[in-house]
Amino acid sequence: MTTFAALRDPRFIQGKALIHAKKYDAGIDCMCELLEALVTAYDPEHLETAPVLYEYGSALLLKAESTANLFGDAVEDASDKKDSNAPALTGIEKAQRAAAESSATAEDLEIAWEVLEVARVILKKNLDNVQARILLARVHLRLGDHELDNGQLVDAIRDYSECLSLRLGSLPATDRRLADAHTSLAMAHLYNSVPREKADPTAQRQERVTAAEHYGLAADVFESLIEESVKTMSTELSVTVTAALATKPKSSSSSSSSNSSSSSVSTSSVSDSTWYSTFKVPVLTIGGESNGLSTEDKALYELIDSLQILREKCLETGKLAAETETSAAPTNATGVQVGADGSQTSIGFGEPSSMFAQDGFDKPTFNTLSSTASSSSSSSSSINPGNVSILQPRPAPPSSESNNLQTNMLVPKKKKAKLDHQTVSAP
Repeated sequence: MTTFAALRDPRFIQGKALIHAKKYDAGIDCMCELLEALVTAYDPEHLETAPVLYEYGSALLLKAESTANLFGDAVEDASDKKDSNAPALTGIEKAQRAAAESSATAEDLEIAWEVLEVARVILKKNLDNVQARILLARVHLRLGDHELDNGQLVDAIRDYSECLSLRLGSLPATDRRLADAHTSLAMAHLYNSVPREKADPTAQRQERVTAAEHYGLAADVFESLIEESVKTMSTELSVTVTAALATKPKSSSSSSSSNSSSSSVSTSSVSDSTWYSTFKVPVLTIGGESNGLSTEDKALYELIDSLQILREKCLETGKLAAETETSAAPTNATGVQVGADGSQTSIGFGEPSSMFAQDGFDKPTFNTLSSTASSSSSSSSSINPGNVSILQPRPAPPSSESNNLQTNMLVPKKKKAKLDHQTVSAP
């Protein structure tokens, strides 16, 4: 299996370490230095530049995410808290600082999008390379994150679907990266179901049904990983989990379909046994200690915790879909909702559910999720991510006056001069 030589470069290793330590500017500088060297040694569209472009773009997104929340509100500068003797800023000074930070963040986001687009174009030309396909899935995932944060929900669904499709074809069924892709798709579909003026209730409900299905499939990934994990364990907890798994109906296989017209949410997560609900996950760490748990048991508890969260998300989203269907039911001449057989029903009266408003299903930061197990290939493929009817053509690069992505946009201003003559063609 071919791997990227750039991954072994000291500048790449140091850059990733700095980014992991949240020293984004220093990490970005390392990636830019390496990118310049690779462009000089090879060419701007060489496959070896792809992982560096990905890390560079992802770091810019992380930097922007660290200074602004999902809705773009500026986060208070930590330095203001540290220096209690600093003079208070006037209203004008605060506004000027906020404007400068907003402008810098906007520039970072635009460059991040362009860098990731260049990586996507390069990797798309090398689909015969397994590592290139896996990295391309990560690129689509980060593009989807960028679009989700900017409210481009249809675009986010497209990129998350591409990510899932690539991972299904490249990764084993118990790879937790499949769960990550399913969870991202669930959130995008759920955000896309928010009521809008003149919105079609049927389409709104289908978005929530699809979101519930993806939450269920992500949970299936964790459940499969739990089943695999306990086979090689001999702790008391693993024995208890094995016994609980034995009570699960054997017929409870994932048979969900995003095209189902059934009025119920057709995911395995709704009908499966709830063996996992009897486990109370302890506080895993107190003051940095493992609280007496073995490493194996701690890892198993983390999997169970993620499974419980996802099953709960699936059920909550299924309830939202059912409420949407009820609110869209036809009414008789007196305004009373009636069922398909014409019978009256009192369901749906009163205030609408505030579940979505209260929870919001904010993008989870599950560190366990972003690298977790997988569902069966049959359950995952039932979603058919490549057949999403609402997908639209990829938009042109922001603020671009031509069809070319300039490589000199990919590095900080102080390092642009060396690459001014280089260009990378857009698709």
